[in-house]
Amino acid sequence: TLAALCATAQGNAQRDYPTFALALAVLPEAHWSAITPDAPLRHWQLLQVEPSRSLTRSPLRIDERVLHYLTGISHLDDQLAGLVRPVTQSAVLAPSHAALAAEIAATWQATGDSRELPVVQLCGPERESTQAIAAAACEQLGLTLYLMSVASIPNVPAELERLLRLWQREAVLSDRVLLLDCEESDRSDAGREAALARLVEADNRGLLLIASRERRGPWQRPLLSLDVDKPTGAEQRALWDAILDDTVDGGAAALNGQVERLVGQFDLNLPVIVAAYRGAQGRLASHSKGLPTTPQMLGDTLWEVCR
Repeated sequence: TLAALCATAQGNAQRDYPTFALALAVLPEAHWSAITPDAPLRHWQLLQVEPSRSLTRSPLRIDERVLHYLTGISHLDDQLAGLVRPVTQSAVLAPSHAALAAEIAATWQATGDSRELPVVQLCGPERESTQAIAAAACEQLGLTLYLMSVASIPNVPAELERLLRLWQREAVLSDRVLLLDCEESDRSDAGREAALARLVEADNRGLLLIASRERRGPWQRPLLSLDVDKPTGAEQRALWDAILDDTVDGGAAALNGQVERLVGQFDLNLPVIVAAYRGAQGRLASHSKGLPTTPQMLGDTLWEVCR
């Protein structure tokens, strides 16, 4: 019935849509400040105004993402699709990595003022482990992690501001956290570095993580830098044991010292250990022709796959 009511209120059957003029006329305590570009309705792009018409008489359209949110349906804004992707928590974390995730979560939880929330910078070559740590920290706080490459940040100021507002709105509506992947970033690109700094130092500060081989910054915003190393030798041994104990009769002990040999020779993180085991299973399945696999065969195949 809204369209008919708008037409009646404006005395014109063709004007069956809401406008700022109509809202200012009929809503109690309406004030012009509500329709300025910096006010929430337009700043957060909750409403869309046709640029070809006057501000007060332009038809108002609710943003689709906001419409779905108000009806109780949450989904990623279509305008962010292709720029960000969700990061899921790994089933198992090495104890040292789990400790880093707990430290991040505790730091955020202890910071009351959102403007003082530190950017968490995870440094090191362990991209998979970095993402797993970040996802685990978010999981502890009931948040969802999304990844965006620095290469996707626009250099044009107007486009950057639009992206920034879209993401900040998304973070508020659905408790999402952004992880910026700086692995492939060229630090000699001054435009890209300036865009990165603008994103980090945005006025409406939310939770933000940065993944980089080397430490970035400095920025005016507080920064917490943590080094992410591969799991220790003992942790790698424990990961191998956990996988083999779940899938092999007799567990890791049945391989007669092969696990120690693997850990002594190869320095691997959890995703690579899992991939190596799956690869060994596939290789054995394709060559065994239905014959049973012995622990010795599994150990030799694991060595070849890891190598």
